[in-house]
Parts: sequence; C-alpha cells; structure tokens
Amino acid sequence: MIGAWLPALALSIAPAIYRRSWKVFFLSLLRVVMGITLPVYWFLLSVELLPDWKGACTHGAFTCFVVGKLWLSPFVVWALAAYYARVVWKADSPHKTWIVLGYWVGAIVSVTCLIHGLIVFPRALIPIWPFLVPILTAIYFSVVARRLVRESGLGFTKLLAATLSMVPSWVLSVWHSKRVFDALPSEAPQDCFVVTAAMRGHASLVGPFHPIQRRGQERLINDQLQTFWEFETFWAARMPRLHRVARRIYNRLGPYVARRITRRWVADVVYLSLKPAEWTLRALKWKKESVHC
Repeated sequence: MIGAWLPALALSIAPAIYRRSWKVFFLSLLRVVMGITLPVYWFLLSVELLPDWKGACTHGAFTCFVVGKLWLSPFVVWALAAYYARVVWKADSPHKTWIVLGYWVGAIVSVTCLIHGLIVFPRALIPIWPFLVPILTAIYFSVVARRLVRESGLGFTKLLAATLSMVPSWVLSVWHSKRVFDALPSEAPQDCFVVTAAMRGHASLVGPFHPIQRRGQERLINDQLQTFWEFETFWAARMPRLHRVARRIYNRLGPYVARRITRRWVADVVYLSLKPAEWTLRALKWKKESVHC
C-alpha cells in the first residue's frame, strides 16, 4: 500500500520544493492522485476483466482489447506528462506543442477505451460506478484538448501527425488482442471459482471430500461445493433468465477473486465466510436435480 503512494508523493514533492510551499504540496498531491494515479490504476487493473475462456468473450477478440490496449501505454504516459506539466507543475507556457498534443492523444485513447468498456461490459454485467473514472478522464481530456487546440492555434498538420504516430500502436493492440483471444481455452473452466478455491484450505477444516462424476471425469468435492452446485441447478431450472445474468457477472468477478486465494489460511477464511450461505441453502427446500455447473 505504501509503495502505491510513493510515485504520487514524489510527483507532489517536486513542485512543493520548487515553490517552497506546503500548500502547493497538498494541492499537487490531490491533483496527482485524481489526474494520474486513479486513471493509471484503472487503465492497468482493467486487464483483470479479461474472461477466462472464449465463450465468455461476448465480442470475440474485441473483448480482449482490455489487454491489447497496453500497447497504447506510451501515449498514456505522454498524456499524463502533459497533464502534470500543465496542472501540477504549472508550466510557464501551457500551450507548448508537446503539451497540447499530449492532451490530444490522451483524448483519443481515453475516449476509445471508454467506448470499448461500455460496449463490452454493459451495465447488465457491471454497475456504472467502475466507469466513473474512465468517463471523467475521457471528458476532461476531450474538453481540455479542444480548448488548448483552439487557444494555441495549433495547425491541422501537427494534429494529424500526432494521430498518425499512434497507428503502429493501434495495429499492435489489435494484433495482441487477437493473440490473447486465440490463446484462451475453448471450453469453460471446470471450476466454480471461489467455492472451489476455498477447498484448497486445510483438509481437516474444509473436508471431508467425496468423489463425484462430473463431465465424464471423477472429481473430489466437499459438501459446501456440492450444496452450491445443487442450488445453482435448481436456480437455473426455475429462473433461467435471472440465473444467466447472475452467472455472467460471476464468470467475470469469480476468477478475479479466486486467483487471489493462494494460501491455505486464506482458503480457510473464505470457506468459513461461505458457511452462513451454505447453511441457508441447506435449510431451503428445493428439488435436487442432477448436478451441473
């Protein structure tokens, strides 16, 4: 956590030392966090939204642009450097060509990433609040870029040159998105993600285990996982539409959580935290049908 704040502190201290003002430091820290730290984190963390298999990629290779867009990182750095020079450092000449063009490419990248996110991850899957940072970033860079271009009188030729300079990165982004999509498995993972990851705890706690035939293979599961599987079968049969929506959300968030359950004691905690839900499901009376996830 401390390491995450070090870049923001370093970027804020420099203008404060230059102007010898604590007020400048705190204002700079706020501007760095809001204008640099949050956009960078959202840009990088959105990679975690990559589905685990091809079937979950609702828009094919286009979905994998969440990873392919990393080839646009040099232009993200350029845009953030322009923001830092103009807003944090308070450059004497905020209409320098490199600053104006930095905002220009920043607007292109932020708007493109926002449009991709809204198309691939509609509100039926993800609530609107994760989009607040991308939305505000796209609006800010678009509005300021338009104003700076107008005030600086920058010619069309330079804007076109900056735009064309992005073409190789766009090509690499598309190529990488396609490669990531091709590398994804064609079949859905055979796990139920979080509940399955919880079985990695100490056997004396999360057991006992018993064998079950599933998709033509014998697997060892515990009572908790079987309870959740049985309930999902019941849910899918009685409320298929609601189940499909919930399952699509879970297919995106479940792997993200499960990948972080890497230690036995963490799995133990997750197992125990799921116990109230397991007991509740067992108390409910539903018709047990054949188990499938």
